[in-house]
Amino acid sequence: MTISKQRRSAQAERRFALGDWMSAPEWISVKQAADLSGYDVQHVRRLMRGGKVTGQKLPGMQEWLIDRPSLQAYVKQMKSLGTDKYNPHRDGA
Repeated sequence: MTISKQRRSAQAERRFALGDWMSAPEWISVKQAADLSGYDVQHVRRLMRGGKVTGQKLPGMQEWLIDRPSLQAYVKQMKSLGTDKYNPHRDGA
């Protein structure tokens, strides 16, 4: 394994405390996104597939990366909706 791959691997393994948005880089792994948001890894992937958060897969990498600001905005929006987030008739549902 090359040094750059080791660094990427170490960065991918870095974990963040729930809600510790400021210490996270702009692009984070799906696992890191789950750690930050409190969501399950599969839910984060569904959000990405559904276009709710931005993600990309870089050439040569097996894992998808999530745009932290888009995830943070989504989490903030869901918190502001409160229980209304479960209403299927709300705007943007």
